[in-house]
Amino acid sequence: MNFSLDNKHISITYHYVEDPSDKRGGIFPCSINEFERQIKFLSEHYSFASIEKVYGEAKKEGDKKMCAITFDDGLKDQYENALPILQKYNATATFFIMSGIYDGYIPTAHKIHILLSIKELEDLINAFNKYIDAYLPNETEELHIPVDISITDKRRHEKRISIKNFKEALSQLDLNKQKEFFKWFFKEYNLDEKALIKEFFMSREEAQELFSMNFILGNHTHNHPAFDSISRSEMKTELEYSQKQLVELFGKQPNVFCYPYGRLNKDSKSMFKVLNETNITHAVTTEPRGITRDDNLLTIPRYDTNDVRDFLDENNIN
Repeated sequence: MNFSLDNKHISITYHYVEDPSDKRGGIFPCSINEFERQIKFLSEHYSFASIEKVYGEAKKEGDKKMCAITFDDGLKDQYENALPILQKYNATATFFIMSGIYDGYIPTAHKIHILLSIKELEDLINAFNKYIDAYLPNETEELHIPVDISITDKRRHEKRISIKNFKEALSQLDLNKQKEFFKWFFKEYNLDEKALIKEFFMSREEAQELFSMNFILGNHTHNHPAFDSISRSEMKTELEYSQKQLVELFGKQPNVFCYPYGRLNKDSKSMFKVLNETNITHAVTTEPRGITRDDNLLTIPRYDTNDVRDFLDENNIN
């Protein structure tokens, strides 16, 4: 559903907030000026609030227009570039943190962004196919990446078929196989994962500063696995461990959760039970629409920054 001011209760998600750079060509961010344009516009039409408060207002069909701003992944540019703008417009926000970052692990999605910034896409696809042939020969036909035919319809904002396929093929590997592929690749190209973490993600001290200012801590798992490709026990292990780590890191346990890649497990009953067992009361998806009274509090929809951008462009709003 397209973004509209007719929606009284909304949530928006952001990832990278930085100006495009040739040095980081695999990242397609919301620019700093665009981010401010959106926050300024939203501040003129909505009151900023937590996910729980916006959902609660939608549930009772309240007349007050409310917006929950959210950031996924705990990226450094969110601290450096988004924070001053949030403060300028007195906007609260929820930051969904992957605890694995503080164990020295970069999740698959961000490894892809980083690799696309430093290597040609054709080289990455060839390396992936080479790895599959050598180490997973029984899965060659299933996992080989085509460049001209899309293998997924799940990545609506990714227009380039070959990149979409590369991301999708990697997400289909289980977590251990993903780790083995990237371990091989990083060694092959002499890449330093810890140095890349310092460059791309908030330090613990930066995140602590955010939460000391009453911004909201959210859980985004430990390793960022797609929930539609893991078991109930794996979901529970991810959530229990990440909750424990976030308490140790920041002194508080979050009660809001963001599904990695926006993907839900087909066994929603078991998934919701795991969330409840790990003290998660609200969870957000990437379904692009406003929040209604009929929404489940564990599948709250969110618009993407690109939805807001398209609305502003179509209506010539500066």
